[in-house]
Amino acid sequence: MRWLPRSDFGMESVAFWSTYENLAARLLNPLTPGDGVPEAEVEAAEARLGCRLPALLREHYRLTGAHPGINGAQEFLVEPSALRRRGHKVVFLVENQGLLEWAVDLREAELADPPVYCLVEGGDWTVFSEHLSEFLYGMLLWQCAHGAMENHGIGVAPRARLERLTEGWESLVFFGDSIALLRKDMLLVYSARDTGEKCQVFVGARTWEGIEALAEEFRIDWGYLTADPDDAHDPDVLSLNELSAIMARQAERSRTPWGETLCAGCGGRKRTWADTARGVCSRCGHLLGPPPLDTAAP
Repeated sequence: MRWLPRSDFGMESVAFWSTYENLAARLLNPLTPGDGVPEAEVEAAEARLGCRLPALLREHYRLTGAHPGINGAQEFLVEPSALRRRGHKVVFLVENQGLLEWAVDLREAELADPPVYCLVEGGDWTVFSEHLSEFLYGMLLWQCAHGAMENHGIGVAPRARLERLTEGWESLVFFGDSIALLRKDMLLVYSARDTGEKCQVFVGARTWEGIEALAEEFRIDWGYLTADPDDAHDPDVLSLNELSAIMARQAERSRTPWGETLCAGCGGRKRTWADTARGVCSRCGHLLGPPPLDTAAP
């Protein structure tokens, strides 16, 4: 296992974007001009803010700012037109429940690779990542494992299997305590803080065969999966489409707003479409309520 070191990218943004684009092409698809935000939109935002954004963040918007998976699978990139100053900070990314915000400090905008700060609801700003390059690369891994990849799922796997990698697997530590396991176009992410015999895992693969290979390699017990293209998934595991349909029927019957959906597992209040559409809590992986899910056909 190795940490995700800044020396992988160096001070030059060209080196960083080469590494970033290679990972995006490996797990998703090669980036295209349509994945970026027009430079005029970024410049308009800077004019309104009265300052220039850090160069690396500007490049992120121009190269990937319109990519729905990279910037919206789990956490949400703030569009240039919605960027606002909060003192010396500019929030550019928001957690899917609105409980966390990530920002850069405009006093450090001239740095080639400035720190990223995090604000927890009700708390104070703290340094989340020493370098924006590390943060963006780690967030790409995070988003890919949380729905950006065409085939993805949540489950649990024995810790012993996760820590005993076979040949061909690469292990990276990012965000301090998140571990990414990669091989070819397959990805698994889990938390080092999960110290039980089984760990919650978030996985993604470009093919269904990759999902099956991940399940076999790490003995994953699934909580949910995207649908098998051959519709041959485990009948005891609900697909993403099935979960979405169930939640839509349940909300209609109970007239419960999406934003008021509660998780029966951890009690967390869901504020966005993301968790509800998947039908599972991104915090603990349990099925969402209320009331108990009715899986009968409409």
